[in-house]
Order: sequence, then structure tokens, then C-alpha cells
Amino acid sequence: MKKARARRKFLAKRDKIIGAARERAQAAIEENLFSVGGFFDAEDYFIYLSFGSEVATNNIISALLSRGKRIYVPKICEGKMLAVKISGGMKINSFGIAEPVDTVKAEKIDVCVTPLAAADKQLRRVGYGKGYYDKFFAVNDCVKIGVCFSAQVSQKEIETESTDVPLDILVTEKGVLKREK
Repeated sequence: MKKARARRKFLAKRDKIIGAARERAQAAIEENLFSVGGFFDAEDYFIYLSFGSEVATNNIISALLSRGKRIYVPKICEGKMLAVKISGGMKINSFGIAEPVDTVKAEKIDVCVTPLAAADKQLRRVGYGKGYYDKFFAVNDCVKIGVCFSAQVSQKEIETESTDVPLDILVTEKGVLKREK
């Protein structure tokens, strides 16, 4: 399946998950993520601030902060995505997503919890088309964890490009998939 088609198809499916079904799926995704072996062992986490119908990250961030972990979130600067510490105030960027006003960059990232439009069972990730996360992964050696609803997982392989970086782990409400090393 072509990436553009997968993006359209699976974002439409994600948008249809609402109400109690969404709340149950969200809780199960969080439970499955927290059960990933070693998830809470790292120190530095890069986590997206959820927007629209994405899997919400506020409970994930709260759980990590309560354990004393350092949290960094995306900030777009001059066309590049940076991992920036949550500090000071927030503002809405040109995509309509909250990001920190300050720019205290991460020295290292151990784990990245990434959003996605779609994924397949080989852990190929389809983002939103700008390549921000693939560029970030190309220069940051971290555990790449995608979180999404099971409705966003394609049964067919999704075509990728040489610049696309696969996930290490994919978490849905139905379970956890890990890439074989």
C-alpha cells in the first residue's frame, strides 16, 4: 500500500474512534505501553503532545514526571524538529500544536514515543508527511515506540522509502509488537 493512501485511510479510521470506545482503547494503550519491559528504566523521554484524534499523551507524560523522568517534546525551529524540555510557557505553532516557548534542547534521548497516521505489522511507520520524525531518528539513537489505535494498523505492507525509519515497538489497545533485532 502506498504511504499517501495509507495516511488518508487510517487517519479517517482513527477519527471515527469516539466516546466510550476511545476511552477504553486509550486506557488499554497506556496499560500496554507501561507494561513494555524496561519502559520506566530510561531517564530521557521525547514524547509528542497529542493533537486532534491522536492517542492522548497527557497520562503518559504525567506517569513519567511522577517518576522523576526528564520529558522533552517537539518544537519546530527553522523547519527542523527539536526535542525541547517542557518548561516555561507554551504556544500554538503553525500546525495548531502546542510547543514550549523556551528552547532547552535535550542532550540525549533514550525513548521516543511517536505519533503516527498508520503502521504495518513490520513496524513501518507512516507519519503526517513532513519527515520530521524520520530525520530526528536518523541522528538520535533511541528506542522508537509508536502508539496508535489498532484501527491504524494495516494488514498489508506499507511501501517505504530509504529515509523512512521503522519503529522498534508498536503499542495499540490490543497489544505490543516488537521488531526483531
